[in-house]
Amino acid sequence: MFVLIDVFPVLAADHYNLERGLPTRLEDSIPIAYRSREIQGLLHWERTDDGKERFVVGPRVEYGLWYNTQISLTVPFEFGSAIEDDGLGDIELGLLYNF
Repeated sequence: MFVLIDVFPVLAADHYNLERGLPTRLEDSIPIAYRSREIQGLLHWERTDDGKERFVVGPRVEYGLWYNTQISLTVPFEFGSAIEDDGLGDIELGLLYNF
């Protein structure tokens, strides 16, 4: 049996610079299992337009509160010349429910 596959050229515009000026973020789409626990870490570095730097270390704790539901707590620590007071950032409390 002979199979012929046609190949068409694909044109793309600047696929090497997808993140320039566009911040990206990855989010969970499925909550963790009921009564499960997770510890995650966030490391984020950025340089502002005026040449200052910002570094964030953010540990996150997640817990499977109910079925299809998780609660998370993130406590970020911020450092660098772009931050006025080095130390504790904005504490985030999140809830994820999967319908």
